[in-house]
Amino acid sequence: MLFSEGNYPDPYFSVGRLAARTGTQVKDYLDKIKQYEAVPFLNQTIDNKLWTKNVLHLGGGKSQSEQAAIQSGLENIGSVLADTIFGANILAYYKKTGDPVQFGVNEEINNLFNQGVGIINFFGHSSAGTWDFPIENPRNYENYGRYPIINSLGCYSGNLHSDTKGISESFVLEKDRGSILFIASTGTAFIRDLSKYAYTFYDYIFNKDRTKSLGDALKYAANANRTATGGALALYAQLTYHGDPALKLHLYDAPDYLFDVTSVKTLPGTVQAGLEHYEVQLDAVNLGASVEDSVHVVFYHQVADGTIVDTIYLNLGPIANRKSMKITLHNYGQASVGKNILLAEINPGGIIKETPQPVAAQNNKLFDGRGFEFYVSDNYATTVYPPNFAMINTAEHFVLKASTSSAPLKQSTYVFQIDTTAYFNSPLLEVGKEQSEGGLIEYKPKTGLVADRVYYWRVSPDSTATEGFKWSNASFAYLPDEEEGWNQSHFFQFTQNDLSDMTISEKTNRKLQYGLNYLSVKVKNSIWNPDDRPGYIVNNVNYGSTRAWDFMDAGIAFVINNDLDFWEPVVPPGGLYGSYNPTSKNLTVFAYKTDTPENRQKAVEFLENQVKEGKFLTVYTIQKNAKSNYRPEEWAADSLIYGRNLFSALEKLGAKRVRELEQLGSVPYIMQMNYNDGLIAEEVATTINDVVENTATMYHRTQGGEFHSFPFGPVQQVKQLKYRFDGLVGQKDAYINFYVGDNNGNSILVDSLIRTNKEVSLDGHNYFYLGTHTTDSLTRVSPDLKFWRISYDALPDAAISFVKNEPDITQQTIYQGDKFQTHYQVKNVNFIDMDSILVKYSFSTNDNDVISGFKRLAPLKAGATIDDVITFDVGIGTINVGKVVIEINPDLDQPELHTFNNILTFQFGVAKDNDNPILNVTFDGIQIMDGDIVSPTPEICVRLYDDNNLLPITNPSAFEVKIDTGRNNFLVIDVNDPDVRFVPASSTEKEAKLYFKPNLKDGLYRLVVQGVDASGNKSGDNPKSVGFRVITAQSVSNVLNYPNPFSSSTQFIFTLTGSEVPENVSISIFTLSGRVVREITQEELGPIHAGLNRTTFKWNGTDEFGSKLANGVYLYKVNFRKKDGSQYDSFSNKKIDGFFKDGFGKLVIMR
Repeated sequence: MLFSEGNYPDPYFSVGRLAARTGTQVKDYLDKIKQYEAVPFLNQTIDNKLWTKNVLHLGGGKSQSEQAAIQSGLENIGSVLADTIFGANILAYYKKTGDPVQFGVNEEINNLFNQGVGIINFFGHSSAGTWDFPIENPRNYENYGRYPIINSLGCYSGNLHSDTKGISESFVLEKDRGSILFIASTGTAFIRDLSKYAYTFYDYIFNKDRTKSLGDALKYAANANRTATGGALALYAQLTYHGDPALKLHLYDAPDYLFDVTSVKTLPGTVQAGLEHYEVQLDAVNLGASVEDSVHVVFYHQVADGTIVDTIYLNLGPIANRKSMKITLHNYGQASVGKNILLAEINPGGIIKETPQPVAAQNNKLFDGRGFEFYVSDNYATTVYPPNFAMINTAEHFVLKASTSSAPLKQSTYVFQIDTTAYFNSPLLEVGKEQSEGGLIEYKPKTGLVADRVYYWRVSPDSTATEGFKWSNASFAYLPDEEEGWNQSHFFQFTQNDLSDMTISEKTNRKLQYGLNYLSVKVKNSIWNPDDRPGYIVNNVNYGSTRAWDFMDAGIAFVINNDLDFWEPVVPPGGLYGSYNPTSKNLTVFAYKTDTPENRQKAVEFLENQVKEGKFLTVYTIQKNAKSNYRPEEWAADSLIYGRNLFSALEKLGAKRVRELEQLGSVPYIMQMNYNDGLIAEEVATTINDVVENTATMYHRTQGGEFHSFPFGPVQQVKQLKYRFDGLVGQKDAYINFYVGDNNGNSILVDSLIRTNKEVSLDGHNYFYLGTHTTDSLTRVSPDLKFWRISYDALPDAAISFVKNEPDITQQTIYQGDKFQTHYQVKNVNFIDMDSILVKYSFSTNDNDVISGFKRLAPLKAGATIDDVITFDVGIGTINVGKVVIEINPDLDQPELHTFNNILTFQFGVAKDNDNPILNVTFDGIQIMDGDIVSPTPEICVRLYDDNNLLPITNPSAFEVKIDTGRNNFLVIDVNDPDVRFVPASSTEKEAKLYFKPNLKDGLYRLVVQGVDASGNKSGDNPKSVGFRVITAQSVSNVLNYPNPFSSSTQFIFTLTGSEVPENVSISIFTLSGRVVREITQEELGPIHAGLNRTTFKWNGTDEFGSKLANGVYLYKVNFRKKDGSQYDSFSNKKIDGFFKDGFGKLVIMR
């Protein structure tokens, strides 16, 4: 009020206070200011920035009505925080009981505070030292550099003006912990006024002027209520801003979107190739300003061979702080098996402006553009050796080898077949079976190799009732006189090439055959019309040489084509095969008059003799005009003369409707047929004036063709190209082209028109393929390629195989903190030496935390196997799933033929230790009862026993210890204090111990302790507590013996106060006459401590000589002396003092 006008509550300028009492406290707070203001300049990561958007709401209250009003007030505040540029993530906890203080520490709130909270709004009952929510001790938290602003909406919690350190001071002045600001009232306050104040405060910051400081916001709130009266006026007058008034909230001008990589996972966790589809779940976050624009995400699904098989777009709507999403991915059979990568980008193209640049644009891709790697598993096996089209030259290399893309797998049976035909049905067929858990699978055939023979082999998981064979095929040739390399020399091998204008099949008698040129052949028939001419039309050309209408009045015409060069020999003037050609031109139509049986018989003979295999026939009738008559009603009678007629001749060639002409008369008729395939079309007009037509596809052989093998590789180098054609004579020609390529599918022609065996080179590339072109312009029969082959130096190939896990994770539960070993083998596949093998191994968790390592194995010699083992440590925390990936030759550390068989990966569940540790407390080595007296300086030992030897308790932070000195004022024991001694547990000693020795005054105390094991399990839902009393005065009570009377033995019980243990203690036993019969020394009594003592010594009723005393009553007196020889004061206990007189007590022996 010193800085305000009159009695108004609003100051002239923003005012804050720091209740520091030492220069060190000022410096500590300055350091926190520096850390707070450095946050915007930290690396733009979720861990560094997203916590600033976390807002913790803590609602208290005694009655249900209070609690409801408080919850309503906090939700109203939350609407401002969440629905503005701040984009708050509200984390609300509301009290549900009427107790003054909820004492049990809420673990969720603990974790949130440690992870980082930007704002805490407490609303409830409070005092200068406490809230009715148990987070008032900032020493409980580890929130270095992540300091919240705290608005304490309650009574008195802003009181900085007493000698006792209050809650506001605890938070603001705590070094490297606590808060950066604490705003609260120093007096009483009411729910309605507090709700209005908080809403006004935040509304100013987020809606009115975001450039102002928090001190300005408080000044505005007070100014807006400067005319308030009563409790409202008192509130604004008593609000204390504890901290720097120039502080500002962390607000940003624009959003910054990125993916939370810890959230990415597949659903289900293990993806099998048999699934039709599956899901990937992940979160997108916004580290910056919350805006209303919809955020778009694009995903690219890349399968094992690098192909992008799916592109998915999502509209997520606005993102204030965090938003989860799921996308559905499809399986594409074997193409999906192995390593998949999900590439993703948020805000592609930068449609929404992001800051800070350039970082905000660079962090939009998932895993920095590497994408999320996951594996699709299947038991499918791929042939790897001998590779397809291999030529091998030694029987020592005759081993069939296949690899799975996934390992390990459930043990399965794999079927191998080898034969000399790709139909796998010859008498030489050999079938074998091998058991495997995936990786490299080997089978040694019993078949003996025959030189210059091609063999076909295949492998598949054994068929089941629900799934058939899934074959992977390959072929190779045994050529002992050749260098090893690539070869094709058999029918089935040639069929796997890319053929152009050429074919090879069983229909071609396994010979190369030129392809076909296809023609559109249309026949149109009607009476002659010069404006719409009927005729024979090929590819839209109406050939005049086929128009018999030019020289005939009526009859029938035939056009013959063949599948070699299409056009048959011409019809010269005068005709051919009895046809009619009265012109002086060569024609391409065989025309016949049909006016006499003799003329019709010429047509029949033509059809019977000239329409042969490989021929196309087109038939059409000729009607020059409406009166033209080709006499179909007379055709059938020709059979009486010749035994055959035009009807029957055409029907033999496939005609079905031609006899309709007997009834219809001379109407237009057409027919098209292929001698090899039969009738193509047949049309009959209804009247003479109708038009009938049809278009058919016909073809003829090309004069040449070509085909290409598919790229093979990678290889180190190629050596010599060899090939052989048979039938390369006369006009026939053939040559070879040699192509090279790279891993990306790019290829170039480096050697062309090869017509002889020759040396070839890769020209710096690592893939090759061959092409051939042959021609024959006369017979159109391709020369026969007998073989083509290339010798080369192959790249080496290694494959990984799973051996076992120790322990077997499929049979034994793996716990957090456990270790296990994976045994595996690296095998040489193709008999080529490899250099030392680099191995990359990683263990990742369900949060995508990855621990990776590398090791290098010995060189892998041809045909050799290396056995190795890797030990993995399973961590702790939130781990419930572990994933292991072992990859040999990562990133092609050395050139290699295959990489799909280089990865071993498996996933398994990780169990958490859910057993609570056992907590025990002793004072000076004694377990006390509630209310017992202890020394003012007791050695308190807190013991925490955990049966989990995998994760021993090795950190003193596992203990939380405090002493309630009264009225919930706690003395917190700093477990890292040099005066506190910590003894860690180990795998053999399972109990951790914490020793400390407080110096206490007279009074009643309560020790409150909690322990947590390495897995996060607490010793109990609530802390363990025990009350005790401290009396600093040195005194001792009268001593009772128990039991009394006794028969066999009795002990002595007394209370000692103060911190000093007596120097001399003895007990004298007397008869009633005063004779001493027994003197019990301090050495016999055993150790003595402050508090209630019960001697470990048990007197058995014997005298100094060990003789039993007689039954009866005896007197005893206890002698206590201090170090200076003086006596102890008497500790009065009215319940027992009446049993003593002048310090003597009575005991009774009764046997």
